[in-house]
Amino acid sequence: MRNLPARAAALFAALALMLASAGSSRAAGFEEALPRFSADSYAETEAAVVEVAQSGDPRAAEVVQALADGRLLYSSERKLFIKDKSEALREVATGQAVSDPPAGLKPVRVNNKIRRAIDSAIGGLTLLAPDPGKRLEAAQSVFKARNAALLPPVRTALERETEPRIRRALMEANAALVFLSPDQPELDRLTAAGVIAGLRTRAMKQNSAAIEMPRLPGRIALLALCIEFLCVCC
Repeated sequence: MRNLPARAAALFAALALMLASAGSSRAAGFEEALPRFSADSYAETEAAVVEVAQSGDPRAAEVVQALADGRLLYSSERKLFIKDKSEALREVATGQAVSDPPAGLKPVRVNNKIRRAIDSAIGGLTLLAPDPGKRLEAAQSVFKARNAALLPPVRTALERETEPRIRRALMEANAALVFLSPDQPELDRLTAAGVIAGLRTRAMKQNSAAIEMPRLPGRIALLALCIEFLCVCC
């Protein structure tokens, strides 16, 4: 029985990796999402924000921030432009400066629902920041925020992350989001239950604040409690 704690830790790591890869799908590309911004439709703009944020393209953060600031414009030809603080204009798709702006440029409109999507997108994009400290802080913030909309960017970040400490934080965040999402497959939630149970046990052993366990279907809750009991006994 002496090897049980180590085996349990290895089990949780394996479960988290399986959970991160389960149900993942290829996000729409950055270029494919751009025309949605020029559709003059709140629903299309919201979808474009999500797709751009999930694309992993290095230009994504600038586009989302420009939209938040009212600096994302589109032409009648459905080309997209960013206006910087000096009023200079640049086409998003090509990155080239525009000396002769098209006539009739309009800002992409936003509403409160899109603003919430922007906030989530910016939070998710921070997971890909060059600074490891910011990436770790973002992963920990996602874990605490429990915003299911951040699940795709968390998985994108996990696929790219190489720092062990940050990968662990991302796996925990991924598990928390799946754990609290009733629309996720039951098998994924069962796996997440094991990961979260291990985190709760670790928190209790360190006298940290216990991680909240929401109401779950009977089989999932039972598995979580069984794993937690095993960890405590170890």
